Amino acid sequence: MHSSKRGDRIGLSYVIAQGPNSSGEMVDAALIAESSGFDTVLVPEHYYDREATTVVGAIARSTKRIRVGTGVINPYTRYPSLIAMTAATMDELSNGRAVLGLGSGGVIGSLEHGIPNEFVGQEFSHPLAHLKEIVQVLRILLSGQSVTFEGDFYKLRDVKLHFKPVQDRIPIYFGQQGPKMMELAGQIADGVLITLCCTIPYVRDVISRIEQSEEKAGRKNSSVDYAARIITSMSHDERKAIRDAKQLVGRVFIHPGAKPVMDITGFSLDTQAMKRAVELGRSEEIYDLVPDDIVQMTTASGTKAQIVERVEEFRKAGVTLPLIVPVGKENYPEVIQAFAK
Repeated sequence: MHSSKRGDRIGLSYVIAQGPNSSGEMVDAALIAESSGFDTVLVPEHYYDREATTVVGAIARSTKRIRVGTGVINPYTRYPSLIAMTAATMDELSNGRAVLGLGSGGVIGSLEHGIPNEFVGQEFSHPLAHLKEIVQVLRILLSGQSVTFEGDFYKLRDVKLHFKPVQDRIPIYFGQQGPKMMELAGQIADGVLITLCCTIPYVRDVISRIEQSEEKAGRKNSSVDYAARIITSMSHDERKAIRDAKQLVGRVFIHPGAKPVMDITGFSLDTQAMKRAVELGRSEEIYDLVPDDIVQMTTASGTKAQIVERVEEFRKAGVTLPLIVPVGKENYPEVIQAFAK
């Protein structure tokens, strides 16, 4: 996988309620991406929205070359054996092109939306410790071996998949958020998905932290692939492109997990006012609460030439796999084709 880390790789991802949004649109966009020479398409999973692995399966059977996978799914609500079955099935459907993206379980999302608290008596705790055990189990199951495992959270007795995936090692990417997650990624992940609305200083900070962890763990330098989901808004009118990205940028920064991006980059937003505006249904206020320069800093927004140049800036900062996230409902095919090789 890492031998293909060419300097010109480009990928595609999605976000709720923007750009290609229905499951059919996501498949169509992936086909455009493949014909445009893209390397990877990763399907996110948002609570109570489209289920990612079904869409990945549809993309896998509709395409021939592009890598396909989750970016990311919540392992906390899926047992390790089920995740292994999912990854192996995605790999079989795609004939060896699967990527498995896992998150830490989405503490905030879990608390807000009741996942995984739909299970009576289950409390969300120790997301990284869960993930560490899950990856240990996954690596063995996906290699075709039988697993007997006695962990703090998971116990398996002589469990084995009935079939092997096509790849000897399916790449596992972690959704990046928080210093502990970055440390764990440096130790055991094949790739990391840098948070939406990242900035150049933030990307450099993430890479530095993961490289330190990689070194401590005795791993080879550049073991980790640095993917970043980059909000991409394109228009002939730069100001319109920036405005079109504002609602999504505002919603990202309302999330407490995005605070480190502001801290490391050195800017602030009135997140409380933004949150109130969204909660009260006055989302048009976001246009004034999110300045243009913040959108330019945290996205690729502007004309075709400007968005291509902006993605290159992220690449120069160390992103080895930029994943464009088109926000336009009408022009997402043109946005994807702007990056065609």
